[in-house]
Amino acid sequence: IPPNLPGVINGKIAAAGTGIACLAFDSEGRAIGYQIRLENVSESKYRWAKGVESSHLADSELPITVIPNGKDNGQVWLSEGILKPFVAAYRHGINAIGAAGGHFSGAANQVRNAIEPYKELILCPDAGDVNNPHVMLRWSKEIKFLESLGKPVLIAWWGQKTKDCDDIDELSSLEGIEFIECSKFLAMGEKMGIEAQKTDKSTNVVSHPKFSPKPLETDKLGEAIDNLITESLTGSKLELGLVSIAKEFNLTQQQVS
Repeated sequence: IPPNLPGVINGKIAAAGTGIACLAFDSEGRAIGYQIRLENVSESKYRWAKGVESSHLADSELPITVIPNGKDNGQVWLSEGILKPFVAAYRHGINAIGAAGGHFSGAANQVRNAIEPYKELILCPDAGDVNNPHVMLRWSKEIKFLESLGKPVLIAWWGQKTKDCDDIDELSSLEGIEFIECSKFLAMGEKMGIEAQKTDKSTNVVSHPKFSPKPLETDKLGEAIDNLITESLTGSKLELGLVSIAKEFNLTQQQVS
């Protein structure tokens, strides 16, 4: 085992527990890192390998995964995660790119190189994303980044409004998928956020802040939380991170959670 392989300590694989190693590949099919999909955990299931060497690449970016799959139709499908796009690529016969937490902007150099052969980017939100104001804020930021790369960006939509629906890797086929404009997708999220607020008020539950795609202070809040997700923090480290965010943005602990 190479001593500079992430997740290796004293010549042995170091893992937080039993799980599956989910490899990240570059466009030439070379494994450039991996996450461990832990078994028997309900939160932070995917964790980057950590050892003597960090999982970060030489340019400080965390790996994305690129699965070309040989389909020459000018499209590449983007989804969050490292395992999910791999499964989707081979299940549906599509070209796919994935980033942990959907944080494509955090791997700008890799993404630019990965999309270069393609004419069109298809973004695949997970089931229930439109009902989550924080996730929609993240997608707003990521869409802005992807559009800045000069390629058309469309949203793959199969009616995945709730968590009960399938993600892209769980669909039995791609039949019935619509390709909608990003602005329509973001508007759906804003509408869902408003409806959620009304429901929260009627049940006396603390509501999420209304989703807004405008680059206000909420962008910095979203970025701070994204960083916690990307680092796969758990336990006391996650609690400390949330406390720090609550103080910085003058929020209650309940709001941040």
